[in-house]
Amino acid sequence: MNSDLLSICTDDACLNVQSNTPKVRHQLDQIKQNDPGFSYIRKRVFNSDMGKYIYEYYCFYASGSIGSHIRDAECGSYSIHIVGSADEDLYFKVADVSGNLKSRNGSNTLFYLSPDHYERHTGQRVSNAVREKWNAKMSARLSRTK
Repeated sequence: MNSDLLSICTDDACLNVQSNTPKVRHQLDQIKQNDPGFSYIRKRVFNSDMGKYIYEYYCFYASGSIGSHIRDAECGSYSIHIVGSADEDLYFKVADVSGNLKSRNGSNTLFYLSPDHYERHTGQRVSNAVREKWNAKMSARLSRTK
């Protein structure tokens, strides 16, 4: 297994990397320099296959300020919808309050297609109450756009 491998985006998952070398962190820092919405969180974890501690990098794309296009938090693709518009209700919106996301654009707001998308990307669980509230809000927005 090559622990220096940096994979970019596929249809299923985007840019989550395991490495034990500074080279990968340098590559991520280069992406961050060129993309103001890009950020990553680094966690030290034990890899049982390798028998040692390595770093896992969890990569995120923050949307910009009001008036910019909404950006997919996992893959970084831009939508036609605008931050600050009523169309935000079509997305599952999360604000990172940990202070770990440090995008150059200063935003800590992440947009996902759904709570399921958020759970797959972050490994965090969304309560049924939050899920139901989002579904109601999203459905109401869809009914207004028809």
